[in-house]
Amino acid sequence: MEKAIKQIATIKFFTYIFIFSIVIFIGHTIFTKNAVFGDGKFYYAYVRSWVFDRDINLVNDFELLGIKPSVNSRGLAINTFAPGSAILWYFPYLLTDNLVRLITLQRTGLELTYQFAVGLINIILGVLGLFFVYHTLKKYFKNQSSLFAAFILFATTNLLFYIAVEPINSHAVSFFISSLVVYYLSTKLENLTLGDVFILGILSGLAGTIRTQDIIIFTIPAIAIFFKFRKHLKILVTCYLLLVTGILLGFLPQIYLWKIFFDFYFPPYGWGYGFTFLSPHISYVLFNIQNGLFILTPTIALGLFGLFLFWKKQKLISFMGIFYFLIQLYLIASWRDYYQGGSYSIRMLITTYPIITFGLAYFIEKLMKQVNLAFILTSIFFLFMINSFLIIRYLLMY
Repeated sequence: MEKAIKQIATIKFFTYIFIFSIVIFIGHTIFTKNAVFGDGKFYYAYVRSWVFDRDINLVNDFELLGIKPSVNSRGLAINTFAPGSAILWYFPYLLTDNLVRLITLQRTGLELTYQFAVGLINIILGVLGLFFVYHTLKKYFKNQSSLFAAFILFATTNLLFYIAVEPINSHAVSFFISSLVVYYLSTKLENLTLGDVFILGILSGLAGTIRTQDIIIFTIPAIAIFFKFRKHLKILVTCYLLLVTGILLGFLPQIYLWKIFFDFYFPPYGWGYGFTFLSPHISYVLFNIQNGLFILTPTIALGLFGLFLFWKKQKLISFMGIFYFLIQLYLIASWRDYYQGGSYSIRMLITTYPIITFGLAYFIEKLMKQVNLAFILTSIFFLFMINSFLIIRYLLMY
């Protein structure tokens, strides 16, 4: 009975986060009269083209969204943004279009009704990601610490912005799939089977289809596989072959589109993929005043610190988390557009949050033994207010 009550309370907790996010999203959209901004337009162009034109020629979709298209030799507008988010939006968008057609045939697919549908599915996925994070943490920490960690991740980082304020982008979806990878691995780690490895490969490939850089989340299961089967070479090799096969299968939609856009299975160098690996801008990514990760979202720095402390208790999880964060940091800091334009904090690192939250939960659990609950709640509220102020400041500036 007590367990059932806790489960109901937990569901209510995440339902409140969902309702809060919906209210913020609707309020912001009504105020701005638009919900598709910046990079979100490139993802939105996919789903509009698939539903309205039933093709992959994005020229007219780009023009409707105010984007000047670059076309290939066949006259197709080139879209270097990954299609995974739009794939998940397809059925809600199609359903919305079918409902709108009952009222009017005069539609463009850019009306707020369509935008609300896309925003809603992203909010659902973002909150589901938080739910997966909570259930993952619960295997290693107390229930209260796990709930606090999941809530702090939402309320005090740029997840609040990319789930509740401007959800029509790839970041809420990226967070969801990353949370799912970490959750699935944590549930299967003790008795990892070949089938589990294959599924983890597919999920990693899907992560890359949502955001290309996120394909390297495969390093998390790859490390776990090595530590588990390092003394059994045949099983180790089989696992890695299955992992790679799964990755390729999950990544097929992106490979297919690259072939259409570039007549090759990978975009040529210079199409947004320029890197300076010998001179990464790591300090800028972490500490610049405009959108530095540790400046705007210090909670993530706290989580990383906690991940180092967690080493004594769980070396494997700590190593996977630290390694994945560092490799993503290096990749982003080496990218041509390392400054990330109008990003609120470093949004490309959101994919690392599910595993960094282990450090946050560990830190919270230690803190709860030394201070009372009122202090923790006050601190969370204070950080939430600072985050909210910075978001409002960002919206006014950009």
